Amino acid sequence: MFRLTRSDLAILTLTLSVLLLPTHGQAQNEPATQESVQEAVQEKVEDLRESVKSTRGHRTASEYFGLVTYAPVDFIVFHKIGASAGLVMSPDFTWELEYIGATLSFPSLADDLGGVKDRRLSLIGRRYPKSNSFNLWLGLSYMSLSAHISNDMINRVSGGNSPDLDLIEINSVGLTFGFGNRWIFDNGVTFGVDWLAITQNLSVLDRKSTFLDRATNPQDRESIERVIDLISSFPRITLLKLQLGYIF
Repeated sequence: MFRLTRSDLAILTLTLSVLLLPTHGQAQNEPATQESVQEAVQEKVEDLRESVKSTRGHRTASEYFGLVTYAPVDFIVFHKIGASAGLVMSPDFTWELEYIGATLSFPSLADDLGGVKDRRLSLIGRRYPKSNSFNLWLGLSYMSLSAHISNDMINRVSGGNSPDLDLIEINSVGLTFGFGNRWIFDNGVTFGVDWLAITQNLSVLDRKSTFLDRATNPQDRESIERVIDLISSFPRITLLKLQLGYIF
């Protein structure tokens, strides 16, 4: 039997309580008692219960899903945007392929860099442990980060310029894991939140920097090498990744 979990009910009740609070004008003309507000909230919760409890049922009856993704807090570069597509293997397990990335012109990570592009491609297995919406997931990620060195450092390199002198490229693979909730409504619309995700680098596949081959200033070389080491080992931590899409 499908059921709405306590976490689902708490989130829905809080949301409806805010939406149903009377406006200032209504408070003067049509004062709402605490009992009437509670009744209205309970009625709406019951309506949504019937819709949201089909989350597990939709996974049973569906084969594919697609989602767009927005991660406002995702290190190293914030405000990542992406998309994912997946297969429903059972009500308790799905596979999905997710791409997400962002570009930042003036990063706060290091003063030695003039711009950063951070991209990630992940294959994720998502498990619902006999749950309606709560899920735990684990997967592998291919991470690609490119950064441009600041003009001050480039100007100190002797022997002329080259098209990729200011470019650093780091490609690596890592382990990604996290937990979240994903709700499916009667019309197939899917809304999800990954509350916390961590992607930890396991192996650096490739590191490229023409600057390190050409630079003669030892302090500049040390600064860039330190930045590369930091980027290579720094875990990608994601908070509150939002997903919206459709299951069919």
